[in-house]
Amino acid sequence: MKIKLLVVLIFVLFATTAFFGCSKKDEKKIYFDDEEVDVIVGEEYILDANTTSIPGEITYTIDNDNVELNGNIVKAVKEGQTIVTATIVYQAKEANAHNGNEYSATLTINILPIPVSSIEITGRNRMLVGNDRLNNQTLQTNILPAKAGSKELTWTSSNEAVATVTNKGLVQAIAPGEVTITATSVITPSVSASITINVIENDTTAPVITLEEGSESLSVRIDEDYDLLAGVKAIDDIEGDISDRVTADTSNFNKYKAGTYDVYYSVKDEAGNEATKVKRTYTIVYDSYVEFIGHAGCYFGLMNSEEAFINAGKRGYQLVECDLKQTSDGVFVLSHDDDFNGTQIASTTYANLKKVTKTATRGGVSYTTGICTLERYLEICKEYGMKAVIELKYSNGINNNSQSRMQALMDEIEKCGMLEDVVFLGSQYNCLIWVKQHGYEYIPCQYLVNSIESASVLERCDTYDLDISFNVDGGSNSSDWIMRYVDAGHKVSCWTFSQYSTVETLQKWIDLNLIDYFTCDVLTAADVKLPKAKEVATKTRYTVKFYDWNDTLIKTSSTVEGNKAVSPVDPVRNGYTFAGWDTDFSNVASDLNVKAVYEINTYTITYNPNNTEIEEKTFENKEAFVSEFYNDMFDWINANRDKMTKLKYDSSTQAYTTEAKSSSATDETFTDVAGLRGLNVYIFEAAISAWMYKPISGTNSKDYIPEEDSNYFLNTEPYRTKYQNMNAYLLKCMETRYTSYDKGYNQAANNRVQIFFRFHQWCKGTNIAELNDYPKYYDEGDALFEVVLPTTNLTYTVEDEFTLPVATAEGKTFKEWNTKADGKGTTYTKINKGTYGNLILYAIFE
Repeated sequence: MKIKLLVVLIFVLFATTAFFGCSKKDEKKIYFDDEEVDVIVGEEYILDANTTSIPGEITYTIDNDNVELNGNIVKAVKEGQTIVTATIVYQAKEANAHNGNEYSATLTINILPIPVSSIEITGRNRMLVGNDRLNNQTLQTNILPAKAGSKELTWTSSNEAVATVTNKGLVQAIAPGEVTITATSVITPSVSASITINVIENDTTAPVITLEEGSESLSVRIDEDYDLLAGVKAIDDIEGDISDRVTADTSNFNKYKAGTYDVYYSVKDEAGNEATKVKRTYTIVYDSYVEFIGHAGCYFGLMNSEEAFINAGKRGYQLVECDLKQTSDGVFVLSHDDDFNGTQIASTTYANLKKVTKTATRGGVSYTTGICTLERYLEICKEYGMKAVIELKYSNGINNNSQSRMQALMDEIEKCGMLEDVVFLGSQYNCLIWVKQHGYEYIPCQYLVNSIESASVLERCDTYDLDISFNVDGGSNSSDWIMRYVDAGHKVSCWTFSQYSTVETLQKWIDLNLIDYFTCDVLTAADVKLPKAKEVATKTRYTVKFYDWNDTLIKTSSTVEGNKAVSPVDPVRNGYTFAGWDTDFSNVASDLNVKAVYEINTYTITYNPNNTEIEEKTFENKEAFVSEFYNDMFDWINANRDKMTKLKYDSSTQAYTTEAKSSSATDETFTDVAGLRGLNVYIFEAAISAWMYKPISGTNSKDYIPEEDSNYFLNTEPYRTKYQNMNAYLLKCMETRYTSYDKGYNQAANNRVQIFFRFHQWCKGTNIAELNDYPKYYDEGDALFEVVLPTTNLTYTVEDEFTLPVATAEGKTFKEWNTKADGKGTTYTKINKGTYGNLILYAIFE
């Protein structure tokens, strides 16, 4: 029986194999090792379906957009579930019954939310029971990563008898003691954070005031804006940050006057605990050639009163003006008018005059004053370090017809020790001439006029070495005429910017960069931006007219014989570069008409493969920024030294020698980065600044991308990409502080680019607040995939028109060219006629 059964089994097996034509091990199928996998949002999963005995290529499809599919890689996009189907079609080379058969398998992908990796809790570690404001607080949290699937937390208190907590993190103090408040992630319960809080009944600890590091002593220019509370922080152990309650004791501080002052900061918490006072020292610097004269003292007091003079000293005027009169017995007193409150000065003795008082309201304040003597005025000038400007009003022996009392006046000034610190002012010009011709030629004398546009007035100033003082509202006082006095070496003063004049009006006259003295009632140097240098002109002038290419008059300039005319800002013509002017005006000897000359531009198209990641980084501090920048600059100089005509390189010593800017600055040599950083600012400006940026043709903006040009440091890769924020950084400084600087990096005289003078100055330690917010920089990573860029149509002009070629990359479909790497800029498919400007176009692939 056993033998028969075995024979039957063998027969059945043989018959089955013959019938199906193959064994089980030859069964054809496609399958995944797992039926279901979990993937976290943002992560990728490599699909690896397997086959048995099926020639052909596996393809994958998905049933929804919860994931992104790229070949055999899926990237989880949003929570949910996706079915992936793997398919293969039998494709044997030889004839086979299975050719064309399709086999498939599925994989379920569960997309899970991004888990929480960490929780940070911030809040007060001490709370005060029984205080309606300080017995509760809402704790703040920082949950990472930022894209975690849920930021919901569970809050618990270790001792609810001490403090409770709500599900929003609101802690309520109940009784004294110590409690731990814990926050736990709902989606990632293994991640939590805690804060320990002490609940107390009485607050006896004072807050602490600190100053920002490096701000203990500050130096500011008198016209700079600054906040006395900036960088001052106060922390209380119960209330936390109470910096907004800090007060500054400015009783010994005068923002109007140059000097050194101590400011003390104090603060109290709600319990009355007072912090130990902290001191900061301010040095107010006055470094401008412009000086301010207080008009008849100043607005804060009646004109020519003792109070007005004292307040002028407190407000920081460098000089203070008075109006000189004489009593009947020859006492020098001060008054603008011939009478003092109705009493005639010239016919009244001083003994009687000093009994008279005057009460009046000025600026809403009532003042009462007696007559002020010249002697008292000079004492106040000495006390406050002001020079005395004495206007010689018409009086006995002090007028154009008689100068008999001038010597008595000089003796009075000498008795007060003020001969070295006095300025005479007046329309009584013969009195001014008397001063110059009687042994006091060193004393400045200002000729007082309404309008300076008079050949006879100029001639009188030239003849007797008089300075000029004109009325800003008294007639025509053009800058051309002012320059005539400046060219002749005369100091220029103007009056009067009264309480009705605005800061903008005063600033307009200051910005002429020609006037030395400004007479004001209220306004001071602290209200305006001050210059440091002054133009010098000569006498004979010619008119130079500048025309554009289409004969439009751009500017009419007046210049002195032998000097260069002041040309307008380089005109802009779309698609062209301003090449200069058709007539030389560097040495003007006659009236000229000058016309702009242009050259058609050839613009570059830079095709960017857009296949890398660029990482934005922040410098840790100023030194990190300066060190990195100057190291890169030194490397670029080494590679491009043959281009830099202001540098001489000695290969034997590996030293660079710079050409000096002027006789006031000697040549300097450097061999390394430290030497480059240590260069004199004037020499750096003359020798280096012209090679920093290629001048911009047209208008600069914070979004401007410098064109690539290896002849300039910041136009050369990789520095062009690394420091792409540098232009916006410097432009902001020019727009807010150095408004007269050329914002297109065009060179001034001696190859100077002025903003780099300031930048180098700041790098060497000068406080330029606008440069303290230094830019970020960028590191470019490795290529993610290979791109073949076009090799044609790399340049064009405003007259050209053509379709742009495409880029290619294996496995990718080219979509478009775009001005931004993320595809959110302007799309380009062709260059149309009339297009201008260098283009950087990023390849966008689907």
